[in-house]
Amino acid sequence: MSIRVKELFNSNDEILRFLEHVFDFNTWSSSKTVIASSGKYIYVSSDLGNSWSLVWPKQGVPNEILGLEPNDKNVFARCFTTSTGRHLMQLDSLIAPGGIYVFDNDWNYLGLKNVTKFNWLGTFSIGERNGIIMFAEYICLDFLYGDSEHYEDNLKILRSADDGDTWESVFSKRISTNLDNSEIRHFHTCFPYYDQIDQTNDKSWLISSGDTDKQSRVWMTNNNGDNWYEITDTDFTSQGEYSQSIHRYTAIQTCYDGTIIWVTDDFKNQHNSALMIHANIINNKLKIKKVTPVFSNNSRSLIDFGTHYLNICEAKYRDKEHANIQLFDKKYPNSLKWNSLIKTQYEGGFSRSLSSIAAYEGRAFSYNNLFTYKTQALQFDFHRGNIFTTRPEIPPLTCSICGEINTSEEKFAENLCSNCQAAPRIRTLPVIFKILKKSFIKYNLVENLPILAFSATDFERKEIKKVFKKIKLVALYGEPNNYDTTTLGVDIRDLSKYEDDKYSGIYSMVVFDYFSEHEQALKESYRVISPGGIFMTLITSNRLQSNDSTLIVTSRFHANDHRMSYIPRDVELCSVSLGKIWFMNLMDKVGFQSSYIDIYDEASKETNTWFIGIKSS
Repeated sequence: MSIRVKELFNSNDEILRFLEHVFDFNTWSSSKTVIASSGKYIYVSSDLGNSWSLVWPKQGVPNEILGLEPNDKNVFARCFTTSTGRHLMQLDSLIAPGGIYVFDNDWNYLGLKNVTKFNWLGTFSIGERNGIIMFAEYICLDFLYGDSEHYEDNLKILRSADDGDTWESVFSKRISTNLDNSEIRHFHTCFPYYDQIDQTNDKSWLISSGDTDKQSRVWMTNNNGDNWYEITDTDFTSQGEYSQSIHRYTAIQTCYDGTIIWVTDDFKNQHNSALMIHANIINNKLKIKKVTPVFSNNSRSLIDFGTHYLNICEAKYRDKEHANIQLFDKKYPNSLKWNSLIKTQYEGGFSRSLSSIAAYEGRAFSYNNLFTYKTQALQFDFHRGNIFTTRPEIPPLTCSICGEINTSEEKFAENLCSNCQAAPRIRTLPVIFKILKKSFIKYNLVENLPILAFSATDFERKEIKKVFKKIKLVALYGEPNNYDTTTLGVDIRDLSKYEDDKYSGIYSMVVFDYFSEHEQALKESYRVISPGGIFMTLITSNRLQSNDSTLIVTSRFHANDHRMSYIPRDVELCSVSLGKIWFMNLMDKVGFQSSYIDIYDEASKETNTWFIGIKSS
């Protein structure tokens, strides 16, 4: 596994401040849209941070229309995009942000809603469900502790049922600089409770607070905020090993089995570390099942990466020089992996609790203040394997097959190279084989055992032979002119004519696209590959989802004179749609160590996905 972290810059090389990775609460999935700021300027990326467009201020419309003075030091610091595309913005002020600035889906300014004295803390402090938007107010009382006057107020949970036009308070708790009179110090989260077992339960929300033992509490509603009840697990904490502050968190996720997990924003318990909490909600009561020390700084964000959760910490107490990043396997959540240490000069680092809720195609985002008063947005590229690549190591618009430099995109007629006619997926071949040679290939195998290559064209054969010394060409169907050296009648779903462990690998491109018996084909592939050997296949991007969607057949058809003419007319074929994570899980199931590699083609703007499986030695 690997994580790559990089900063985000606009076209003027200004560091962008991450605000939001837009999330669809109806489908519970992230999008390709990311929102960031640079001072009072708002930027939007529609391609996961690869490029940015300035959306505010609009041409001819000054920032002063918002009531902001040109020298005002407050800047845009938070954004929430509703299901209709509206954008709710807040300024960077921990004490009094001064309301919510509302923009429509085209970034036209709709007005200022002075409904709140305070901001929400982070990504998991605001959410939407079935048209109901709620957020929790947050105040940093540290700024008030030195004041001579006593400060006391109520922090509220605010709800809107009309896309942010009007708001009402549905819950509140007293805060005070006199901690003895303070019910909470501040609210941390307000988030829909997504019950993956009972998906009809669609009106439940959870809110949490901090910071002292008695202030660390959790409440729940089952009717979109009309009524709330406390579900803090005082039974567990009364046993003495852990204090109630283990309920102090700033991000929360729900596992596939209904278990709720969070990583604490506190380690004042006996283990001197942040804690991973596993809990259930049983009879409207929080039941903590397990507590696992994770030996890191306080957690700020917990991002869903499909197969794993990414835990992002701040550098504050335990180690002021490092902000820890960890991965938890969903199947084995106690099996954490230390993947990266992001160095920070001062305490802080990821302390704003702003991040993606879930990654999109292996990419997620977070806010980081690496240095005092200097903000950055960090972009995480995660790959469940040894390699994650987004762009081939060749100059833009240069064909990786023939080396022809295409000076304009128009010369790529129908996305084919104007010189050798190589399609985008063919242009991935030199790139993928370069990666495989560096990180995957065992040379004793490729020197002595052939690779079983399915339906390989001349382009493919030439590239395969650069790595694999021996190649056996096979196909289920084929034309003699194109497959004169190919053994026909070989079905990847039934390789019974071939012995176990006899091949250095199996290669295919756009083969798994046209049948649904993927598990059987993978089992057969695993059987005939020698230990240490490699399985590789490309499935076209239009058939792939970024999640764990189960394979479905989207259409059935027969070949004709214009489409796959070499297939017998009486053979029915199908097109399929499937999730990347689902396919990798299937590869794992049959025994492979699975990975996928995304390769971006500059000319066509296509991303082609190769699935890689290694048979254990």
